[in-house]
Amino acid sequence: QPFYVNAAGLRLVGLDTRERALATPVKEFFFPEDQQFVYDEFFPRVLREGRAEMEVRFRHFRTGAAIWMMYSVFYIRDDTGRPIGLATVSRDISLRKRAEEALAHWNTTLEEQVAARTAQLRSLSAQVTAVEEGERRRMAEVLHEGLLQWISAALLNLAKLRTQANDPSLLQCADQIERCLDEAMTIGSKLTYELSPPILHSLGLGAALAWLAERQARDHGLAVKLDVGSDVAVDDPAVRTTLFR
Repeated sequence: QPFYVNAAGLRLVGLDTRERALATPVKEFFFPEDQQFVYDEFFPRVLREGRAEMEVRFRHFRTGAAIWMMYSVFYIRDDTGRPIGLATVSRDISLRKRAEEALAHWNTTLEEQVAARTAQLRSLSAQVTAVEEGERRRMAEVLHEGLLQWISAALLNLAKLRTQANDPSLLQCADQIERCLDEAMTIGSKLTYELSPPILHSLGLGAALAWLAERQARDHGLAVKLDVGSDVAVDDPAVRTTLFR
């Protein structure tokens, strides 16, 4: 049982009289969820060390609301130094606790907003990548099925024309046209692969990277060492394309 509670303490916990406070067990001053910790861990520590301090919730006797306190307990000693009782000094830290809870809530809300915005950006990035790749594939198909087919047809017709021409100047002109068409075919084929390598979509990322390494070595003289596991599989087209690019 307590043997003294000052007026500020009475007001804090909602008690009308000191007599009622002195008749109330100390345990009842604490919030129900904190009582076991106070008696099983905190008070034994006070008895061992002579003093201790903790943040704990008091209980308002009228409303039942929790009141956050900085609770300090220490021995009262007589002239010989012998302990004769325990004294407490309690400080209301409710405002600080509310501020901490508000800050934690704001941090959580901010983290959720950042996570949501990050997810949105990832989704938009994936959509942009998908649109870009779709456009690349469409342009590659137009080149392959349109322009390159016309060049192939022109080469065939030019070959027929050469068999029928006897004029050396015409044959020379035909040779020049053939060289131009061959160069156009080479450039068109190269551009088709640069826009959307068919091997990436048909055989996967590993095969496409191997093709790219060979091409870098052939076109630019770069020594590329590629180590790709046989189990590499990227099913998501957007991820596969992003990794290849």
